[in-house]
Amino acid sequence: MGHAGMLACRLVRGSKTSISNHAWGTAIDLTFDGEVDDRGDGNCQSWLLLVYPYFYEEGWFWGTEFPTEDSMHFEMSDESVRSS
Repeated sequence: MGHAGMLACRLVRGSKTSISNHAWGTAIDLTFDGEVDDRGDGNCQSWLLLVYPYFYEEGWFWGTEFPTEDSMHFEMSDESVRSS
């Protein structure tokens, strides 16, 4: 397992003003064997289904719930950030 973005200082994809949660270390994109899950294809690598419950238990959102599916993306909820 690896990652493709945490503490990556950048804007939200397609934005010129909104800072990405990756910039604050409150979001991460996970990879497996260096393979990036294709964003917006409506599919999910099976191993992500195995790790999702652990993130959910800790108050993280999964990118499959976004308007454009991003199943390798996990980010902390505002509630989790504020309670830390």
